[in-house]
Amino acid sequence: MLFAIPLAVIVYAFIDVLTTRPHTTKRGPKALWAIAVLLLPVVGAVLWFLFGRPSRRRAAAPRVVAPDDDPEFLRDLDRRTHKPEDPNDDPQGSGSAGQTPA
Repeated sequence: MLFAIPLAVIVYAFIDVLTTRPHTTKRGPKALWAIAVLLLPVVGAVLWFLFGRPSRRRAAAPRVVAPDDDPEFLRDLDRRTHKPEDPNDDPQGSGSAGQTPA
């Protein structure tokens, strides 16, 4: 049993090194870490987890926003549903609104 735990840590560390994307390790190239884990079994695995392994933070999934919580949607809705009070009111402001017909 004492032999199985370090072996499992070494195998896990070696597979973790191999599946890590190139150039994402914190320190040193990926190949050097693979060699270190194999040649310095327990020490290499511990060093990999402490100093070589990139952080495994997952990117936050985009939060689903309900339409009534989305400010852009609400502005667009307000713009589409806004109707001028006066049918002669010009929304572009070209100056013809408010003038009496001659």
